[in-house]
Amino acid sequence: ERRALTGQGFGRTPLASLFAKWSAIKRQKQPTEIRRGIAKTTFSAFASFADTFSRKNGKSCSALEDVSPEMAAAFFEKLRGQYAWETAKGRFSLMRNAWRRFARATGETNPFDGVILRGGAAGGRGKISRAPLTLQQAKRLFEIVRDNNPGLFPLVACAATTGLRLGDAVSLKWSDVTLERSAAKRKKGRFGTIGVREGLATSKTGARVILPVMEPFASVLLDMDARWDD
Repeated sequence: ERRALTGQGFGRTPLASLFAKWSAIKRQKQPTEIRRGIAKTTFSAFASFADTFSRKNGKSCSALEDVSPEMAAAFFEKLRGQYAWETAKGRFSLMRNAWRRFARATGETNPFDGVILRGGAAGGRGKISRAPLTLQQAKRLFEIVRDNNPGLFPLVACAATTGLRLGDAVSLKWSDVTLERSAAKRKKGRFGTIGVREGLATSKTGARVILPVMEPFASVLLDMDARWDD
């Protein structure tokens, strides 16, 4: 009844349309490709989360107007578990601002406004700084993993030499990698390329990157390729 009185059932804003609507906003300065990638992955992640969350509660959620405060709070907790504090807060703010700009409901409170964003420096989830491994540390890491968990070594070699996030490393496909077969070129330090065709789409921002294949990971791939050919 409230939906009928407020007109919430009319001109609803589908979650699937958020990125297109966000992209169409008139701005003095257009967002960078990285910013666009962040927005696209955030809206897509929320649509997927909203569908799962609502189904578990015997409901449906296909539009911004269907979002409840409980769903918004649960989404923030999911972001907290995936990202550093500033990243989680930024992505949540993107959803909150989208509701303010696009939601068609009248007389309703923004469900994202009621979520208390706790967890900055005081909560131990501030900016995460990671110093890169030294050459000796990397060698030691490879030795430990190779000796104690050889099945994990390909993943460690990939992540350590490419800088890819764990999810991107796990999702890497053979079609993403071009290996250098020439022994002469390998002696010059050219072992191959990741994402040479269209660029490898990264999960966090959606940006496409092209990365060199370094020797430890190249050796793993060449060995796997040889064993599978046999």
